[in-house]
Amino acid sequence: MPAYKITDVVNNALPGVMTVVEIASIKIIVVKKEKQVYAFRASCPHAGTMLTDGYIDAKNCVVCPTHFYKFDIASGKNVTGEGYRLKTYTTAEADGEWYVYV
Repeated sequence: MPAYKITDVVNNALPGVMTVVEIASIKIIVVKKEKQVYAFRASCPHAGTMLTDGYIDAKNCVVCPTHFYKFDIASGKNVTGEGYRLKTYTTAEADGEWYVYV
């Protein structure tokens, strides 16, 4: 998987706020929470709704604004039981730079 530098996005992101970036023609949401950075597909795997119109709850799940399905931002698992899975991407920090692997 190719690595793409997202350091500027991470450095400018407010904690817990979803930021959309386009990498390799894919819209990806980047979220910084505590010392971790998460990356996942920007649209809901069920209805295609932009997840930035939703929110991240206290259990680190992104909540889709259309049907309120919840997805764990680390694993992509659908925690409300509908059976969908959100595509997640690995992020890593190396030598002060942040990368996402797509």
